[in-house]
Amino acid sequence: MKFMNKFSFRLNTCILFVHLLTTFLLFSLTIKTVSRSIKSGFIDQARTTSGLVANQIGNADIHNRPDQLKLLLEDLLVAGNVTYAAVANENNKIIYTTNPENDKYFKEDFVFDNSKDNTYYIAVPFFNRTGNPAGTLKLGFCEELIHEDLHQINKQILIITISYIMVVALLIILVSSRLTRPLNDLRLLAKEVVNNHYKSIYTRSKIQEIADLAENLEEMRTQLVARQKTLADREYYTSTIINNMADAMLTFNEHGYIQDTNTVVKDLFGYPQTKLRTMMITDLIEQPLSVLRQGVISGGGENTTPIQEATAFKIDNHSFHIEYVISKINFSGKDTYIILIRDVSERKQAEEKLYRSANFDTLTNLPNRNLFYDRLEHAMSVASRNETLLAVIFIDLDHFKIINDTLGHAAGDKLLQEVSLRLNSIIRKSDTVARLGGDEFVIILESLSTVHPISNTASKIINSLHKPFLIQDQEIFVTPSIGISIYPFGGVHADDLVVEADIAMYRAKRRGRNTYEFYTQKMNARSIARLNIETSLRHALEKEEYVLYYQPQYDIIKNRMIGMEALLRWNNGLRGLVSPAEFIPILEETGLIIEVGNWVIESSIKQIAEWMEQYKHVPKVAINISARQFDTNDLPLQIEKILTKYNVPAAQLEIEVTESEIMNDLDQTSKQLNALHNLGISIALDDFGTGHSSLVYLKNYPIDTIKIDKSFINNLCYDQSNQAITRAIIAIAQALEMDTLAEGVETQEQEAWLKSHQCSLIQGYLFARPMPVENISVLLNMPQLS
Repeated sequence: MKFMNKFSFRLNTCILFVHLLTTFLLFSLTIKTVSRSIKSGFIDQARTTSGLVANQIGNADIHNRPDQLKLLLEDLLVAGNVTYAAVANENNKIIYTTNPENDKYFKEDFVFDNSKDNTYYIAVPFFNRTGNPAGTLKLGFCEELIHEDLHQINKQILIITISYIMVVALLIILVSSRLTRPLNDLRLLAKEVVNNHYKSIYTRSKIQEIADLAENLEEMRTQLVARQKTLADREYYTSTIINNMADAMLTFNEHGYIQDTNTVVKDLFGYPQTKLRTMMITDLIEQPLSVLRQGVISGGGENTTPIQEATAFKIDNHSFHIEYVISKINFSGKDTYIILIRDVSERKQAEEKLYRSANFDTLTNLPNRNLFYDRLEHAMSVASRNETLLAVIFIDLDHFKIINDTLGHAAGDKLLQEVSLRLNSIIRKSDTVARLGGDEFVIILESLSTVHPISNTASKIINSLHKPFLIQDQEIFVTPSIGISIYPFGGVHADDLVVEADIAMYRAKRRGRNTYEFYTQKMNARSIARLNIETSLRHALEKEEYVLYYQPQYDIIKNRMIGMEALLRWNNGLRGLVSPAEFIPILEETGLIIEVGNWVIESSIKQIAEWMEQYKHVPKVAINISARQFDTNDLPLQIEKILTKYNVPAAQLEIEVTESEIMNDLDQTSKQLNALHNLGISIALDDFGTGHSSLVYLKNYPIDTIKIDKSFINNLCYDQSNQAITRAIIAIAQALEMDTLAEGVETQEQEAWLKSHQCSLIQGYLFARPMPVENISVLLNMPQLS
C-alpha cells in the first residue's frame, strides 16, 4: 500500500476525484433535466388529448348516445397510449367504462409516476352545447413507454460519461507524470545521497519550482555534509576522551538496561560490550534501580547525584568497592542515565588498613587503646541515658615477662593471641575486649542491671585462662590478675574508670595474683599514696635521700664476720626512713631500679675502697641485683669499670640474684653471671626454694652460695616441713660444693639447729641488724663474735 502515499498517486487521485465529482454532477443534472422535460411533455400531451376528447363528447352530445360513446372510447384505447377510459354524468355516475375495476380506485394525478399501476389518471369535465356541465371524462395514460424512453436516454448518457472520464483520466495521468517525474528523480537522488553524501542533487526540469527545490536540496546537502563532518570530529574527540578517561562510563534507560559503555567498563568488569548491552545496571552494581535513580529524581532540579559508594561485581562474581555518580539527560524524548564508576578498592583497603592500624592491635586484632576509649565513652553515655551499669575489667597476665624472655617473643606473641581468643569467647557480642599494650587487656561490659554478671565474667576469665596453652609444642600456664571498676559508682570519666580498674588489678596482684578485685575508695587512697611515693622516688637520687645499710654475715664455726649485705634504704625528707617493702616494688615497676641499682653498685664499691684504706681485713660485700639490671646487657662491663675505678678486687664483691630474676631470661642471665664470675665476683642465689626452684639452675649457673630464705628459718625448731626443706637445701649445696647461708636467724635455737646440721653461715637479727656505715666501723675493728 506504499504506492498510495506517493505524490503522483495522490495528485492523480485528487484531480480525478474532482473531475469525477464534476462529471457526476453534470450527468445528474442532465438526466434530471431530460427526465423532467419528457415527463412534462407526457403530462401536457395527456391533458391536451383529454381536453380534445372531452370537447368532442360535449359538443356532439355523444354522452347521450351510448353506441357512439363506446365506439369513441374503445378507439382511444386502440389508437394511443390510453389504457383506461370512462364517462360519468353530472352526478358522477359512470355512464360507460372500459375497465370497471379502475372505477373504484380512480384518483386524478397531478404529477408523473404517482400511481402504483404505472398509469397517469386525468379527469376532465365536459359541457353540452348550452355550456352547462354535462359530465366528466376520465382517462388513464400508460407511463411505461415513458420509463423505457428515459432508461434508453440514461444509458446513452452514462456510456458517454464513462468514455469521457476514461479519456480525461488518461490525460491526467499523462500530464501529472510529466510533472512528477522530475520530483521522483529528485527523490531518487536524495535517496542516493543518504548513502553517498558527496553526490550532488540536480534536475533537468525547466519548471521553476522544481529547479528551486533541487537547488535548495543541494544547499541543504552541502550544509549537512559540513555539519556531519563537524559532528564526526566532535564524536571522535568525545569518544577519545571517554575511552581514555580513568573512570568507567555507562548509559542505561529508565528500566535499568545498559545502552552504551566506554572501553574502561570491559577492563573493570570483564564483560564484552556485546554482553553488557544485554544486561541491567543492577547486574553490575549491588544497588536497587530505585536507589540508583532516586538521587537524580529527588535532586530538586539537579540532574546529578552526589558521589556515592556501593559494591560491584566482576564477571567472575568477585566483589569490589566503587564510587559512582549518576546524571540524567533527556535523549530522543526518553530519560537516559549516565553513570561514572571508579574502582576505589585500593583506597578502601588503604583506608581500612589505616583505620585498623589506628584502632586495632596488629598482633591480636583486638581494639587498641584509641578505639577502646572511644567505645568506653560511648558506652558510658548509653549507660547514663538508660540508667544501667557498666564495668571495666582490667586484666594483667602474671609473670608474662618470664614466659616472653624464656621462650622468646614469638612464643609470647602467640600466647597473647591465644589469650585474646579465649577472652573473646567469654564475653557477649555487645561487649568489648581490647589490648592496651604488653600483656594488659581491658573488657567493657555494657547494659548491666546488677553487679552479679561482672563477678561471673571475672570468674570465667580466670577459669578460661587456667587451662594450659600449647605454644611451640610446650604447655604454658598463665594466670590473670584482674581489677574491676563500675560506672556510675566510680569515676565519671573514661580515664578515671581505667585508672580505678588498674588500681584494683594491682590490689589483686598483691593478694597473690590469679584473682579479681573490685575498686574501692580505700584503694584510691592507697593509689594516691603510691603515686606520691613514686613522685618522691623520682627525685630521691638527686636529693641524695638514698642510703646504704649493711647487715653482717657470720661464720658461727669460725666465730667471725665473713661478709656484709648492702641494703638500700630511703631516708625521705618528710617521712624519714621508708620501709624497703614499700618503695622497692615501686622502683621495680617504674624502672627506676636500674638507675638506683647502678648507684648502689658504685656506692658499695666506693665504700669497700674506703674501708680497705682503713682496715686490714674487709669482708666481701653482697649486692642485690634486680632483673631489670640484667636487661641492660652490659652489667659485667659496668661493674668491672667501677671496680677498676676504685681499685677494688673483684673477690671483695658478691652478687645476689633471686630465682625469679634468673627465670626472666635464662640465656642472657647465664651469660652475664658467667662473665661476672670470671671476673672473680662470687654469686649467691637468694630466696632459694621460694620461686621456680630447679636443680638445673644450680648445675648450669656459677652459683657459689645458696641463701636459705627466712620463710624456712621461721618456726624451724617446730615445723618439720621447714626442717626437711632446710636439710635438703644444705645437702644439695654440700653435694655441689656450695656454701649455704641462712637468712633471718633470730633465736639461739635456730642457730643451734643450723649448726648441728652443718650450716655455719648465718645472717639475722640474732647477731646484727642492718646498720648505717658508721656503725660498721666498730665491727671491722673487732670482726670476731663476742
